[in-house]
Amino acid sequence: MGKLSDIEEKLNDWDTRLEREFTEKPDAMNIVNATKLINSAREEVAKLKGSVTEVGDTISALRIPVSLRRFDRWYHLFLRSQNLRWLVVELGAPILLGSYALVLLWTK
Repeated sequence: MGKLSDIEEKLNDWDTRLEREFTEKPDAMNIVNATKLINSAREEVAKLKGSVTEVGDTISALRIPVSLRRFDRWYHLFLRSQNLRWLVVELGAPILLGSYALVLLWTK
């Protein structure tokens, strides 16, 4: 967040410098346009700071590692069940049906 604070300080410096420059000269109307842009940039920096803080809080939350562990356990269970399905359905069933057909052929 050091960079965001630096940007905020620079925006404040520019704002005060512009106010000093334009209030002394007859072009005082130009300060309105310049300060609008600086204020909108300052608001965006504040929003960005809030978002960074929120992301940091979310990442450091204790719920995320617990949820990831739970997901990993379910995923490993899913992988084991799919391997078992492959062994039973894709390999075992054809072998059993073929063996049964051979037994029927031999007995007739």
